[in-house]
Amino acid sequence: MKKTFFIAYDCVNRKPEDYEPLKRLLDAMGATEVQRSVWEYKPDYNLYNCDSLKDKLLKNFEDGEKLLVIEAADSAKVPR
Repeated sequence: MKKTFFIAYDCVNRKPEDYEPLKRLLDAMGATEVQRSVWEYKPDYNLYNCDSLKDKLLKNFEDGEKLLVIEAADSAKVPR
């Protein structure tokens, strides 16, 4: 079964346009933005756990910014 991760961030000291490199990285990984600053990520292979995914993403963060990585047991989404 594919793992599902939810990634949320708050880059409090950045202007909205400064989020673009992080958004491009998540998009290149195949993640989908489900709400502003919240992404759903279903990797093709079980390459990550929460810690390893956090470590990969944390390289793009500055001091004082916040990152949350959650592995979901189940999820449901209503398309709009």
